[in-house]
Amino acid sequence: MAEQTETATPAAVVIRPHLVRIIGFTLAPILFLAFASAGIFMRATYTGAHFRISDQVAMVIVGVLLAAGALVLTRPRLIIDADGVDVRGFVARKRLSWQEILGVSFPDKAYFAKLDLPHDEHYPAVAIQSWDGPRAVKAIRVLRERYAAAHAE
Repeated sequence: MAEQTETATPAAVVIRPHLVRIIGFTLAPILFLAFASAGIFMRATYTGAHFRISDQVAMVIVGVLLAAGALVLTRPRLIIDADGVDVRGFVARKRLSWQEILGVSFPDKAYFAKLDLPHDEHYPAVAIQSWDGPRAVKAIRVLRERYAAAHAE
């Protein structure tokens, strides 16, 4: 009986930005608490304006919306696997196979890395951000290694 050998496929790697996530997770509760407390206490003292319950509710809703906006900063992510890259930005998400990707670059003075596509197009890899410093260097090296491994086959 012939023995089958399996080639080990590398596990998926998840890359997320560091500094922007800290900012988003710190800013969201601060914004919510500030607007919620302002909404709760806006009728407690007389300021010359006549606030109603609807004004208080609206202030809390504004706090929720601003906190949700701060949490959008925490969304960017790359999932790199043997088949390609799943790129999630602040709003959009796209799956790119290794065959679609012509290169991986991080131009000087750019904020994000980018995946080079055919016809002089590129897709931003927002999860790899320049202000993360050494973490960004490590992340771009992992992405480039996976790209090189996929194109070597």
